[in-house]
Amino acid sequence: MVWIERYLPDANSSLKTRYKAMCCLIDDSLDRIREISAGLRPGILDDMGLTATIEWYTSEFQRRSGVECIVLLDLPEKRLQDHIETGIYRIVQEALTNVARHAKASVVTVQIKEDAGTIFLQIADNGTGIDAAKVQSPLSTGISGIQERAEILSATLQIKGIPGKGTQINLRIPAR
Repeated sequence: MVWIERYLPDANSSLKTRYKAMCCLIDDSLDRIREISAGLRPGILDDMGLTATIEWYTSEFQRRSGVECIVLLDLPEKRLQDHIETGIYRIVQEALTNVARHAKASVVTVQIKEDAGTIFLQIADNGTGIDAAKVQSPLSTGISGIQERAEILSATLQIKGIPGKGTQINLRIPAR
């Protein structure tokens, strides 16, 4: 890019201005791609594990959204398989995104525990409550993403909404 700038004619200031704007756009796009990539599987997940990652993500979610997050984690010391940790993280991420976009909730609870080789994940909010038709709709991309990840994890999934009381997502995931 520096090479191009060096060979642009000095007399054409509008071309140089457009070139600099293009460079800024490219830099901004690369920064955004890095942010998205880190969001899909943040480095903290590899370095610190699922517990630390969920605590970090919910703290960031609370700061950004203003929705209070209650986090209850009881996971084994031993790390879960990578695909399970990633799947749980992405489900929590998608569920909280849905809370921020649709639920009008003031509080969300994320609970993860392991018992006898099964991981129990529950995400519950006190918002408007998802309509049953939206749970089944292919247009509900967030819910579809959660359903697909649950299937990949061989998990049983239950999503229920109670109008005016909130939505609850429950998963039972074999720890394999």
